[in-house]
Amino acid sequence: MTLAADRISKGLCPQCGKEAAPYRLCHDCRQKRRLTHSLRRGTKFGVVEKIGIGHATMWRKGPKINDDEACKQYKKWGTLINLPETDGRAKPRVQGIRINVEATLIEVVRAMGRPCTIEEITEAWGRLRAKRADPLAGDIARIIAANDKRQRRAAKRAALVGNDRFTPETKKMNPELKAKWVEALRSGKFKQGQSRLHDNNADTYCCLGVLCVVASAEWVETDTYEEFILDGNVIASSDEEMLTSVYCQEIGIGDQTPLFHRNDGYTPLADSTDQPVRPHSFAEIADYIENNL
Repeated sequence: MTLAADRISKGLCPQCGKEAAPYRLCHDCRQKRRLTHSLRRGTKFGVVEKIGIGHATMWRKGPKINDDEACKQYKKWGTLINLPETDGRAKPRVQGIRINVEATLIEVVRAMGRPCTIEEITEAWGRLRAKRADPLAGDIARIIAANDKRQRRAAKRAALVGNDRFTPETKKMNPELKAKWVEALRSGKFKQGQSRLHDNNADTYCCLGVLCVVASAEWVETDTYEEFILDGNVIASSDEEMLTSVYCQEIGIGDQTPLFHRNDGYTPLADSTDQPVRPHSFAEIADYIENNL
């Protein structure tokens, strides 16, 4: 029995192990999934953009964040029933607060001065009280900014006492796993896809999904979640569409952003200094892995 299945049988959340009954997922994971699903939908309208920084999946303003029509279509997607805007039943609830999730997320990414993770957004959202004097998006942005400040202070204090946690050494990828991964990418056995680790219906994989298969991870797919599980631990989830930071550290893969960009392609914002990246074939990605990991 896998770790996820064992947790489910005990009424625990398969993702984090917290009490989940009578639901499949715990409250925090349900909220995270709802926000992640909405952000992923935002990328289709160009309102939000997903990027990888280090081991983390982060969200930032998309190229159409100021396009009124794109924002209108994105906000409209969140209302599943045809009701007047004045009817409160049309607006979903998160943390007991009656709001329009999509409209709020647009304001959050506008208010944030940097890309942020879904964990940061979820945690900040969860700290809010039901009664607020300020707009929700502004509150969330301020909470995330305050967390940034605390982390900078902690890093500064740690540097003063000579803590080496903030200067990790670069670790090379496991050579045996690397060789198998490169061989699989060049074999022609895997059909390349984008934006998903594995699409069971189209039978496609991104380059990171191929790595999961090579590592002998089990693909688990239900109505509510999709993930690769290895030795009872989740190493990649459809929510993030990237490997977990723990697994990256374990195999020494380092920063997975270049791989993600090469598989899907990457178009930076107009005001960004980043260089665009065209989509690469599996063979080209295999060359990159061989020379850089």
